[in-house]
Amino acid sequence: MSHDDLQDRITAYWNARGVSYDESVGHSLRDETEREIWLQLLRAQLPPAPAQVLDVGTGTGFLAILLSELGHEVVGVDLSTGMLALAQAKADGLARPPVFAVGDAHDPTGAPGSFDVVISRHLLWTLSDPLRALKSWQRLLRPGGVLIIIDGLWWVGTDPADSDAGEPWHAMWQSHYSTAVQAALPLMHAQSLTPAEELVRAAGFVQVSITRLAALEQFERARDPGAREPQPRFVLRSRRPITGEAA
Repeated sequence: MSHDDLQDRITAYWNARGVSYDESVGHSLRDETEREIWLQLLRAQLPPAPAQVLDVGTGTGFLAILLSELGHEVVGVDLSTGMLALAQAKADGLARPPVFAVGDAHDPTGAPGSFDVVISRHLLWTLSDPLRALKSWQRLLRPGGVLIIIDGLWWVGTDPADSDAGEPWHAMWQSHYSTAVQAALPLMHAQSLTPAEELVRAAGFVQVSITRLAALEQFERARDPGAREPQPRFVLRSRRPITGEAA
């Protein structure tokens, strides 16, 4: 399967899935407690506002909108036009709305060194060439700029074939994320953070740190006590080296 065919299949899934995406647990904010958890997380990871931020794989605009509310200048890109339409609708009326545009997370357009921060959420696992993407993101960062990856180990102890079992889009998931598609996604089945950390370092980033999102996991555990144990969540933070600094 070529890269373009693979990406077309993945994008088609998220275009169709976008309408119901925010309904799933962990995809949108359910109350002010959860909102404050996310705002505290972002304040701790980002430089002072206003920073120039690129949100890659912005989806329905979850991060982009929170970052705009914190006073940052945000551009959100995604290949899913269906999700972007929802993001734009949610941003309408904000005092400082993000700019949303169609863009490939593997190679977002932009002038080299034009952003202070590149950030993503729930994206890394679904990239067919994460190293290529990471190198592209570094190119867009200013020297010393920050990379923030928010993700999870989604299939530790569970079968991806069972994802969203019982939901109306389950058959669509199985069709679009077939065995062949899953095999082409290097980080989809990661059982630890080591592969992602190694790729970030291989892309030339420095000062790599990993923070477990314990507060978010605890909140989800308390909100849905009968549900399965929340999957491990983490923030992987690093930065582009300053000119002359060894990687």
